[in-house]
Amino acid sequence: CFLSMRVKVLNIFLLLGLFLVWHGVFSMLGLYRSERLSDWKSEVKDVLWATSWGTLVIVVAGLVFQIRMVTPVFLFTFWAAATFLTATSRLAMRCLLRLLRLSGRNLRHMLVVGTNPRAVQFARMIEGKPELGYRLIGFVDEQWAGSKTFNKTGLSVVADSVNPILLTRQAWRDVAERSGAKVIEIEVICSDKEQHRQRVE
Repeated sequence: CFLSMRVKVLNIFLLLGLFLVWHGVFSMLGLYRSERLSDWKSEVKDVLWATSWGTLVIVVAGLVFQIRMVTPVFLFTFWAAATFLTATSRLAMRCLLRLLRLSGRNLRHMLVVGTNPRAVQFARMIEGKPELGYRLIGFVDEQWAGSKTFNKTGLSVVADSVNPILLTRQAWRDVAERSGAKVIEIEVICSDKEQHRQRVE
């Protein structure tokens, strides 16, 4: 009876260990990261990859601890069931989250760095897919040769002026005036002079 109890306790610890290893495998392969921008095929592929590695861990554990129930039939059945349940639950959650985002919940605000054509194309893609749950705030960039082209898009830009010189600020004011946009200036001052000097240097 005592031996039986000891084996059961050992099995419990072994099972907990496998759960932790599976969690580590899923985390390492990125299954706990946001998949908003990926399609369902990529998500199923990631699940397939993760459950395959997880099943391989069970194979190793079965060989090391000589677990009799870890047979080829058991391994295939376990892998198929784990893959099916994980994939279907994640796809169902994906559908639920999309419905929530379309209703205005679970939203994330997005600020695009850069105003080149690729950044604009990416922003248009985001705006065209409201089910992703991203709300475009605008762009962040400094004035460059392509600023005039960007201004014609009608999109908002947050400009970075790294010095308090009137000339650089007036340049952005002129850009806004020509494009008919509203200008809001926010000045951030570093109160620590030594820290400021280190950042500048």
